[in-house]
Amino acid sequence: MTTSTVHHDLPDQLSLALRQTLSHSPSQVGMRLQSEEKLASELGIGRRQVREAINQLVDDGVLIRQRGSGTFVRQLPKPPSGSGNLPGRNLAADILFASDGHRSVNALRERHNAAIANKQVLHFGLWGDMHCSTETNQVTIHGIVEATQTAGHRLSLHSMISGPDNGMPAQTVAEELLRHPCDGYLITGVWSDLFEEAAKLAKLSPDIPRVYVGGGRSSDIFEPAICPDLSQITHRALEQFHNQGMDRLAVLLHANIAQPTLDLLFESIKRFEKLTGCGCQIVVPPPSFAGGMKAIKQLFADTPANERPQGIFVFDNRVLEGVTETLHMLDLQAGQDVGIIVLSHRGIELTDHYEWSRLEIDIIQMGRLAVQILLQQLSEPDQYPCSLMIHPRWIAAQTHTMTQGAQA
Repeated sequence: MTTSTVHHDLPDQLSLALRQTLSHSPSQVGMRLQSEEKLASELGIGRRQVREAINQLVDDGVLIRQRGSGTFVRQLPKPPSGSGNLPGRNLAADILFASDGHRSVNALRERHNAAIANKQVLHFGLWGDMHCSTETNQVTIHGIVEATQTAGHRLSLHSMISGPDNGMPAQTVAEELLRHPCDGYLITGVWSDLFEEAAKLAKLSPDIPRVYVGGGRSSDIFEPAICPDLSQITHRALEQFHNQGMDRLAVLLHANIAQPTLDLLFESIKRFEKLTGCGCQIVVPPPSFAGGMKAIKQLFADTPANERPQGIFVFDNRVLEGVTETLHMLDLQAGQDVGIIVLSHRGIELTDHYEWSRLEIDIIQMGRLAVQILLQQLSEPDQYPCSLMIHPRWIAAQTHTMTQGAQA
């Protein structure tokens, strides 16, 4: 066999060796390969042969190239039938993969510390319901973007939904995760469970830090997370009503609250009833004007005046609009005949013309703190907080008396 024939076969041999190594290493999905120049030097062959071999696997969907980032393992190949050993050299994983491939906590710490020392830019991925984002989520994202820019790092935004109530298939999200490898992830909105499922499919290393921001519809509460302390918030609202002599209360919860959080809220409300002797009805309306109308009809229709709620705590501003309109249709004035407290968010104006008594959450600060937690995971991964609960500030009504006439 001539030398030229051997060189012609080298790309095929290297491609076969790559397949052999990857087919027996499921944990390598998402890992970054050494540069072509480094691989050529390690293996003692030409860079052109390395490029041709990698091109074969890119064409087959096994590898994926990211401009400015490198070449990554996209999916596991089927075990090859032939032998792919290169002349005089076995293709071991420590030769194939880059040393900074997010494989350990120490590697993450070193990468972050080096970035700080050398003013290098880290890349964070923000995943959520971007193209159908709620106003609340948009304000949270604003805080995340602001904090990332202040820290001198880079942020890319990725959506996990195909419509307001439709999450993408987990496999689709997993493929996007492999196409856009990051140094850390922030997950917002109501799709945290979808991200977790996709991360498992993509074999995303658990050492890559992530932070969950806000509540959601997930079947579990993932950590670390930063979110409002809804139990404390609800207790405080009910306490405000009780301190003003009301003992018939109602809470209109948000339909997108995660089930574990919802369970905690129910327990908190039951404890409040037991401690105070108050009665509290719980309704979970759709987050809309129609949802508010339906909730009030459920609470007030065919109910004697002495059994109707005297105070209502509303979780969603869209529901609040339906509440006030329906009370007006029943000849009841919200804020006077029925006390109203609304859960609001700093940075979002209430659309109703009333200045409601409210418990306000600083969701811009939530976004900023999420980035701080992510950076802390990178520099001190063993010491970051498992969760951070945000407490509200109380803002009393300015233009009307919340409880006037509410004792009927």
